[in-house]
Amino acid sequence: MNLKKNLVYNSILSLSQVLFPLITIPYISRVLDPERVGRVGFIDSYTYFFTVVAEFGIITYGVREIVKLKDDPVALKKLVSELFLIQLIASGITSVIYLSGIFILWQKIGDVRLIAFSASFFIANFFYCEWYFWGKEAFRYIAIRSILIRLAGVVSIFLLIKAPQDYYIYYGIITITAIIGLIWNFSILFKEIKPVFRNLAIRKHIPQLLMMNGVTLGYSIFLMLDTPLLRLSNTEKAVGFYIFAIKIIRTGSAVITDLLLVLYPHTVDLINTSSKEAVKRKIHQSSQLMLLLSIPLASGIFLLADSLTQVYLGPAFSPVAINLRILAVFPVISTFELFLNRQVLLSYHKEKQVMTMMLICGFIFITTTILLSTLYGDNGASVAIVFAEILLLIFSYYQVRQLKMGFTFIEWKNILQIIGGVILFLPVIYFNHIFFDTKWLELVCNIAGCILIYFGWLIFVVKNTLALQLYDMFKTMIKTGTVSGK
Repeated sequence: MNLKKNLVYNSILSLSQVLFPLITIPYISRVLDPERVGRVGFIDSYTYFFTVVAEFGIITYGVREIVKLKDDPVALKKLVSELFLIQLIASGITSVIYLSGIFILWQKIGDVRLIAFSASFFIANFFYCEWYFWGKEAFRYIAIRSILIRLAGVVSIFLLIKAPQDYYIYYGIITITAIIGLIWNFSILFKEIKPVFRNLAIRKHIPQLLMMNGVTLGYSIFLMLDTPLLRLSNTEKAVGFYIFAIKIIRTGSAVITDLLLVLYPHTVDLINTSSKEAVKRKIHQSSQLMLLLSIPLASGIFLLADSLTQVYLGPAFSPVAINLRILAVFPVISTFELFLNRQVLLSYHKEKQVMTMMLICGFIFITTTILLSTLYGDNGASVAIVFAEILLLIFSYYQVRQLKMGFTFIEWKNILQIIGGVILFLPVIYFNHIFFDTKWLELVCNIAGCILIYFGWLIFVVKNTLALQLYDMFKTMIKTGTVSGK
């Protein structure tokens, strides 16, 4: 499947990732109170952290190695079998630490139903194999599966959650839908590969996996330890405010960062088969795409923080607006940092450098989060994660420069055109505030108006090269029926 189709399927997947929370979060924020949202957020982040530990770096490593062997069925079957066995062993060892943590943190969790769902998901994750489908570039399957499961989750939320005491059902829906995805993946993997456990050479993968696991653990510190650290330092209510703020930010950012999951195997393949200049062109184009999408997203969140909170979350979560403004810069920083690490450094097998950076910044993040969360609650946690991401971006850029490949990431003409489009948000928001009395209608018109005027500016006024390419690509796909697979 070509890159353009993969990008379309990934765009559909990303749209669903934004749309479904857009539907459910306002409902959840009005049925559950901040304390119960915080309770669910704490156990959810705790569980996901240990599933990442159990994956032992296989996700990134597996994608890269499967890309290399995708045309050799015999070698591919052996590789998948070896990685799957390693994952089972790592998961079994990690389960001891996971259960010990549950025992130690029992007073912070305080609900056996949450633990039951958490343990079920952790055990099911023994058979996680999403790395196989990313490596095979099966983005059509990934999109269809994910959308169907998310749709079932949305319906379940509206049908089953009716009162604050139903918070455990909310977490149950989160975990059960994830387990369905795991089972679905494994059933297809078993049909296509049928892993075997004889004559396997798992030791050869261990050095690289240790590096990749260090990288993955470093990422997980930022992604999954923020909520547990906040809960250990402050109240469930503070967690409830923070969890929705960071969820809004990360959901928006995921539309952009998911592109990296599509581009990563393509970049690895390009490095192995193409010239240095072709790789430089692709990385330059990808970096401009990240900026083209992340800067307006960050600007929109900052400008619309109050109305987003008021309309989207309701009065009980009004303090979230402050967190949104603090975190508004997060999409630009984290997207570009992830791009430098995944798209560039990992593609060039610089796992050791990435792991070192992640662990150093992770230690700083843990320290600052505990300190600032103790003093300033959810606002402190927001400041801590932004500070740590800025440090990680600086270190990542330095390591990329050490490659001496002559990559160009900043194109000032492109930046100025982006800024020009963002400035146009101000009159849109101002006039919508005058014309609309209904808050939700004002917010919808602000979002739609800012998107239309931004891309209209780039495509028809300044004729931004990358925006024109995207516009032409989607016009062609719609005309030829690419989206429908015809």
